[in-house]
Amino acid sequence: MEKILWYEMTVGPDKGTYVSADQAFQYALERMKQEDEETKKEFLNWYYSGEGWEGVKEGTVC
Repeated sequence: MEKILWYEMTVGPDKGTYVSADQAFQYALERMKQEDEETKKEFLNWYYSGEGWEGVKEGTVC
């Protein structure tokens, strides 16, 4: 498997942006902080959709 050195954004407002592999995680975190609430909600739903995570709804007694 080839090692990724850089990531290039090829669409959207960040088109032409290059991020080195060693900075890619931090860049992604910073970009997520700038997203709208709906996108953040979608991200949280994706992130916590596996690995034993389960959402606890308001009014639930733990």
